[in-house]
Amino acid sequence: MFDGIKGIDIFGFDLDGTLYDEFDFISQAYHQFASIISQLCYSNIELIYKYMIGVWFINGSSYDKLFQDTLLKFKARGDISEIVEKLIKVYRTFDFNIVLSERIKAILDWICENGYSLFMVTDGNPVLQAKKITALGLEYWFDKNNIVITGAGGVEYSKPSTKSLQQIEMLNKIKTNSDRILYFGDRNVDYQFAKNAGFLFKYMKNGIIIE
Repeated sequence: MFDGIKGIDIFGFDLDGTLYDEFDFISQAYHQFASIISQLCYSNIELIYKYMIGVWFINGSSYDKLFQDTLLKFKARGDISEIVEKLIKVYRTFDFNIVLSERIKAILDWICENGYSLFMVTDGNPVLQAKKITALGLEYWFDKNNIVITGAGGVEYSKPSTKSLQQIEMLNKIKTNSDRILYFGDRNVDYQFAKNAGFLFKYMKNGIIIE
């Protein structure tokens, strides 16, 4: 399963863009936003959606001015700050459908069946990230005590900070060298997080390991 990977005791993972295709979630969310915004301006839903997706592809999910940019570009009527708050609430509470690929299921099965330990560290809003974890059925492989959503602790816990690792029960029980822990992520901040922790690192995009 993991050709060339030896001497590992523990596998860690990011969530969005690593274990599943984040675009599946983003496309559903942005259609919701476009529908709301179209009612406040004179542009159609698809035009607004395409603009938002374009900004996402350029700036990624961490860009925090997307709503403001979109509302201003399409000249939405009303108080911009109030509309932004409404959109944020929709983002964190709307219903969505995301699934794991058979490839990542096989990887997680292999790790568990061969007796390795698993943990997850993901940035983001704790309510939304918890919904994603449940929607993907990840509790089947990951013990809840070995999952950390950094947004629950505040900005000082966000990657590349390693402060979140103190909350992972398994890491406090299993005595192993940090260089026997391999972390998978899809962003440079994931790499820096692993480096700061002394972990090995490999890029994984949508369940595919990128050499």
